[in-house]
Amino acid sequence: MPNFTLEVATTEPHNLGEGPFWDEKRGNLYYVDAFVGDVCKLNPDDKTVEKKHFGDGVTTIVIPVDNSQDEFIVSYSKKILHFNWKTDEKSELAEIEAGNDKTRLNDGKCDAKGRLWMGTVPTVAEPELGSLYRVNGPNNMTKHFGNVNLSNGMAWSNDSKYMYFADSMKRLIHVFDFDNQNGEISNDRILFDYNANRDAKPTELPDGMTIDLDGKLWVANYYGGRILNIDPNTAQIIDKIDLPATNITSLCFGGPNLNQFYITSAYRDITDAQRKNEPLAGSISINVFPLKFGKS
Repeated sequence: MPNFTLEVATTEPHNLGEGPFWDEKRGNLYYVDAFVGDVCKLNPDDKTVEKKHFGDGVTTIVIPVDNSQDEFIVSYSKKILHFNWKTDEKSELAEIEAGNDKTRLNDGKCDAKGRLWMGTVPTVAEPELGSLYRVNGPNNMTKHFGNVNLSNGMAWSNDSKYMYFADSMKRLIHVFDFDNQNGEISNDRILFDYNANRDAKPTELPDGMTIDLDGKLWVANYYGGRILNIDPNTAQIIDKIDLPATNITSLCFGGPNLNQFYITSAYRDITDAQRKNEPLAGSISINVFPLKFGKS
C-alpha cells in the first residue's frame, strides 16, 4: 500500500455526507447531505460548497448527465428527478415502489453503459423490505433482487462481468454475474461476509464502495472508522485505511489524475461526546496517493 496524505476538502459539517461523484469534465465533486435533503457541489480549488435544498426528504445520489453542463439525476426519497443546477428546475422521471410508504431510495450508481441502478431501504423496523432495481427509463424499472435489509454500495468489475452490492444491515457484500449487454444479473453469491471474517470489526457495516484499476474493491465502513481494500479474487482484506471519524459513508476516485480518494462521512449516529473527539466527523476528506488508482 503506498503512503498517502490525508487532507480535508471541506470542514463544513454534514449530518450524513453520501454519494460522492467526481465530475472529470467540470472538475468538481458532487455529493449529498442525505437527511438534510441537500445536493452539494464542492469546488476543490477554493474548497467552497454550493448547496441545493430539495426539502425535508432524503437525497441519496447526484449524477451529472452526459453532454450537459447543468443537468443532473437526483434521487429524493422515493423519486428519481431530473434537475437543472442553473435554473433549479426539477422534473420527475420515476417513482420507485409508488404507494409503498415502507420504503425509500438509497444508494445508486450507473453501470458501464450508463444504466442507472438503485437500491431501496425500509423506512420502518421490518426486515428484508429492500430491493435492487435497474431504471430503464421514465417510470420504467426492473426489480432484480429482493429481501434486502439495507441496500447500499455498488460497483462493477473493470470488464463488467461482475456486479458487487452491499447489504449493510446483513453485513454482506454480494457478487453477481453481470450481463453488460442486456443489463441483467444472475448467480448471486456472497463475496464477503463481515459476520464470519475475523478481520472485520463487530460493529462495522459495509456502506459505499468503488473499484480501482487493478479490480480491487474499496469499501467505506459505517461504525467502522475505516476503508477496507478487498480482493474479489480471494475475498480477503488486503489493506485498511483508518480515518478520524467513526461513520465513513462512501468514497470515489477524483482529482485531475484520479489519484485521490474523496471520502464522505457523517456526524449522524454518534454521541455528543464522540463528536467532540471527532471534529472531522461529517467532513469531506481526501486521501492523495502517488499513483493513478481508478475512476469515479
